[in-house]
Amino acid sequence: GKVLLGISGRGGDASARGAALSDREEEVLRLIARGFTNKEVAATLDVSVKTIESHKARAMEKLDVDSRAGIVAHAIRAGWLTGT
Repeated sequence: GKVLLGISGRGGDASARGAALSDREEEVLRLIARGFTNKEVAATLDVSVKTIESHKARAMEKLDVDSRAGIVAHAIRAGWLTGT
C-alpha cells in the first residue's frame, strides 16, 4: 500500500509531492501564499482568472491540500515565504 501511495503521488513528504508541480503552478501558489487574490495573480501574470483557477486546482490536487490555508502551510514548509 505504501509503495503504491508513493508512486501515485499521494503520501510521502510534502517536498517529494511538490516536485510534481509545474513551474507555472508553483508560481501561482507562491503568489497565493503571499496573499494575492486569484484576480491579482491573473493581473500579475497577464492571464485570465480562469487560467489561474485551473493552475491552482491542479496544484492543490497534486499537493493534496484543500484550502488557501493549506497552500500557505505548504509554502512555509517549502521555504517559499522566507526573506519576503
